[in-house]
Amino acid sequence: MAAKVPLSALLKKNEVEVELAAWRAELEELLALPTSIRNKPGVQAEIAELETKISDAAKRQANSLFAEKLASRADHSATVDAHYYKFLQTLCNPQQYSDVSAFIANSPSGPPSDNEERLRLAKALQGIASAKIENGDHKSSVFFWLATLHYLDFPPGAISKGAGQEAISDVITITVQALISLGTAMRKSTAFRQAETAADLGLNMLDHESLSRNEAMSFRVELCHARALAKGGLRNFEGAQEDAGEVLKLSPNHVLAKRMLRNCQTAIKSERGAKRWTLPLDVVPPPRDVSWITNVVGVVFAIIALIIAFLVQRNLAGDLPDHP
Repeated sequence: MAAKVPLSALLKKNEVEVELAAWRAELEELLALPTSIRNKPGVQAEIAELETKISDAAKRQANSLFAEKLASRADHSATVDAHYYKFLQTLCNPQQYSDVSAFIANSPSGPPSDNEERLRLAKALQGIASAKIENGDHKSSVFFWLATLHYLDFPPGAISKGAGQEAISDVITITVQALISLGTAMRKSTAFRQAETAADLGLNMLDHESLSRNEAMSFRVELCHARALAKGGLRNFEGAQEDAGEVLKLSPNHVLAKRMLRNCQTAIKSERGAKRWTLPLDVVPPPRDVSWITNVVGVVFAIIALIIAFLVQRNLAGDLPDHP
């Protein structure tokens, strides 16, 4: 027989859930404000304080509440569980997995009841993640993109039940776009290994029959470009060169890929020297140091001047009359 939970513990649990719901509602209101107002220092401070409160409270309840809510799902078999958190397990470091799992477990609405609800939640979180990355808050953007991908992580065959190819294509498109954006946020947070993993996951989804050839090719260009940048951050310039080359095979006029290819060649050469490459691979390379040319030209002119002075002096000496 299961142990009876003390009344005080139940009351405390309900109190925390009410607080979390209130904080989340308040956070949503602040995030919905116009950008000009939302970016004011006072509002940003309120947002940061609320996010901290939500994160701390969620962590405290994560283990017990997460297990309880999953156990309450009658249709959550062990097989589904293994897939249900595929994206989180693959993309997250331990702290991120704990934080995002706690956030999901403490959702006031509980686990989504159907696929449409999951998609609705994913799109709502996608909007928050996009706003975060636009404001330069890459760490928070990573958090909300991971939460978005959790709700897009449908169990095998779940989305195909009663859905047409258009619906499946819609889910795959949103998922790949989320992985691209997550990779950007991770890369700007210097989490290059995770950014590379996000690109790998996106590329693995492009062979699905629901995607048209043009859609798949367009995504492949973006993902190979993103993976090349991530590999550059990891100093895997040979791998980045291969990805940049793949982009140019698919899109021969891709300006950034051409630049990345040149920068990869420079970076590979510089690895053998004292001055190593330290910039993102898609930046305009700094101008070459030509100061040595100026120095050489100066030395040459100095030598020429000395020769001329010597010859003039010699000629003048030859023109002088002999003394008796």
